[in-house]
Amino acid sequence: MKYVITSKRLNEFITRYLDNFTDQNVVMKHDPYIIISEPQVDDDPYRDWMEHDRLDGRLWINRKFLLAFVDLFGFDVIQAQEIISDWFEKRFNVVVKFQEVARK
Repeated sequence: MKYVITSKRLNEFITRYLDNFTDQNVVMKHDPYIIISEPQVDDDPYRDWMEHDRLDGRLWINRKFLLAFVDLFGFDVIQAQEIISDWFEKRFNVVVKFQEVARK
């Protein structure tokens, strides 16, 4: 079965998805960084999902998160990075100049 969805509704859905993702994780603000990490359990280290560096405008995106986002919404990697960057800028009132994705 196919569904037709307007771009406005898709953008709203993506925004809600990313907002909920952020709310379920830990947002740490240590100037000049904003880091979204998985909540720490016991002595396990944090798993960082995104990190923004205010000094150079870099938004680092965890490869596992990015590929899951691509699979979920059907965008290519470049489109997904742009969508996530635009959302991050609005959500945290920062400027993203470029994105970086972990190779592993």
